[in-house]
Amino acid sequence: MAPPILTVSGRTAPGRVRSENQDAFRATDLSEAPAGPPSIEGPDPGTGAAAGTLACPPGSQGVLLLVADGVGGTRGGAVASRLAGSAVTEAMQRAAGAGAPPDADDAERRLHDAVIEADRRIRAGGDASPEHRGMATTVTAALVFEGFVLVAQVGDSRCYLFREGRLIPLTRDQSVVQELIEAGAITSEQARTNPQRNLILQALGSASDLEVALSRSELRGGDQLLLCSDGLWGLVEAEEISELLRGAANPEAACEELVARANEQGGTDNITALVARLA
Repeated sequence: MAPPILTVSGRTAPGRVRSENQDAFRATDLSEAPAGPPSIEGPDPGTGAAAGTLACPPGSQGVLLLVADGVGGTRGGAVASRLAGSAVTEAMQRAAGAGAPPDADDAERRLHDAVIEADRRIRAGGDASPEHRGMATTVTAALVFEGFVLVAQVGDSRCYLFREGRLIPLTRDQSVVQELIEAGAITSEQARTNPQRNLILQALGSASDLEVALSRSELRGGDQLLLCSDGLWGLVEAEEISELLRGAANPEAACEELVARANEQGGTDNITALVARLA
């Protein structure tokens, strides 16, 4: 039996309000000798789209997916999000090339440590450059590995599993409004217009006591993963996201339609979608 193939595409756009795109995404095959292009990333300076589509079997080292959202209002948000992508990817590539294939626990530790390294590099970059001092970013990174997806999150960029028509959150926002929802102070609907909706509790480069949230979920054939910034999930309802994922012919089409829908809903923030389909 042929191994399952993971097909990944991404798209990012500035939206209709902001002039700068502070979002970034990456997808990287961590195999030592990938059969095709080893990675895609965005934003592309011209179109904001990925440079093609990544399609590969999730080998013994896995496939890394990542979305980062530079924290609005901070100097260097775009620098921080791109640095998060490169730092996490490089740390995972070094770990993959340094030893035998990991088990799930080892792979989870690698992912955690890669996010911690990204935090250190962003802090060092801010300290070295007055122009970028205080730069920060969210990050959500997922490793598709041995029939599982391992997810590491800092901030409020999200990872969803789409399975048999259901959109299942694999992350929990590290944000003020999420804590208010869980305390029963506001509803999920009220959170969409709450004046504190953009306040996050954790970010790479700025959290004094960084908490990397980790989760692990089983994957099946036909599953799709969506990693996205709040410029998407904050404007497009979960039911609409499910509808678009269900109807899209492939991950590239899904990304294009998700970003277009967020723009139709106002495009008030940068918008990023990274979709992976296991078949």
